[in-house]
Amino acid sequence: MRGKRSEPIIAIDMIRFACAMLVVVYHVDVGYWLSPSNHAASVLTSYGEANSGMAISRVGWVGVEIFFVISGLVIARSALQADWRSFVRRRFLRLVPAVWICATVTFAMLAASGHFGPAIGFDWLRSVAFWPIGNQIDDVYWTLGVETFFYLAVAITLGSHGTPQRIEQLAWVLGLVSAAGWLATLFQPTLMLAVMSNQAATLLLLPYGVFFALGMMIAAIHTRPLGPARGALMVVLTAAALIEISAHSEGREAAMAVAVSGSTAQGIFLVALGVVILAPHLQTPLSRWISPGTARTVGLMTYPLYLIHQDAGAVVIATLLGHNVPLRVAQALTVLLMLLLAWAIARWPEPWLRARLATLFNRFRDRAPDTRPTASPSAG
Repeated sequence: MRGKRSEPIIAIDMIRFACAMLVVVYHVDVGYWLSPSNHAASVLTSYGEANSGMAISRVGWVGVEIFFVISGLVIARSALQADWRSFVRRRFLRLVPAVWICATVTFAMLAASGHFGPAIGFDWLRSVAFWPIGNQIDDVYWTLGVETFFYLAVAITLGSHGTPQRIEQLAWVLGLVSAAGWLATLFQPTLMLAVMSNQAATLLLLPYGVFFALGMMIAAIHTRPLGPARGALMVVLTAAALIEISAHSEGREAAMAVAVSGSTAQGIFLVALGVVILAPHLQTPLSRWISPGTARTVGLMTYPLYLIHQDAGAVVIATLLGHNVPLRVAQALTVLLMLLLAWAIARWPEPWLRARLATLFNRFRDRAPDTRPTASPSAG
């Protein structure tokens, strides 16, 4: 999938960025007004704009499902030939710096807007400690718990040496268990949807395992023949993923009391899935239009953009609305400012902190420098 390890996969980086923008636009155009996080609701309480958002914005949450697919793909590749210790070290160095920085920036912006107190302090502490239970400094951090448990499953599978067979076995188990859960919702919807939405089930990857497994299987078929068994598994996983997206659409529609097109969300997912599958073949044509350096910059921005945009963005848009800036202008300026902030974090403090943490690790054990790429808003 790579000619050189240092060369970014252009299609993957661009899809990741597109997914992040889907989630950003969903929150800025729809979520703030119809389904805000607790912090965003308190910040925007005086600016109750009657805004239901564009139809495409209402399905922007599907970017998270695509992120999980990409995370499965990149983690499957990065885990090969690794032992669990080196894998955990790399994941720590990719996940932690941006979280510590972005959570602190969000905390500071919320506090500066007048929302300061013990509760928000505990929200920040839970976020920087990766504690998945309880309120977070920003609701988007819920995906970090899911990613962390996925990494734990991979680390346990690796043991002392990661092989393609071990990684693929995990994909089969994770994917089939998750797919069985979603297929069961077709026959017992009330019971199984309650089970699939339970926090414990979420952390155990029951609802999202199909997406991670899809990514892991795509990694497998990029290097080995598809074959009938792998092909059948891909079909089952894709079908289960579409069931999850349909259920998610219905849940969002009920929560926001506006029409949410499940078919549109499914279509976006299938197009993104096709791009991810074809990524190795798209490298040459895309390189004529997008330089590897640009793709790398865009890819590095994705994780901090995802972490920083929602509640910090709510402070920005509330400030703009408070100065009588028209809603659409305020939304555009908020997105632009979050992009600039994400770029700045990815450009300076995040690599600086990662280097400091790597040095700390190396004091205890000398290891090769980490050159692996990040993969999702939660740095899969």
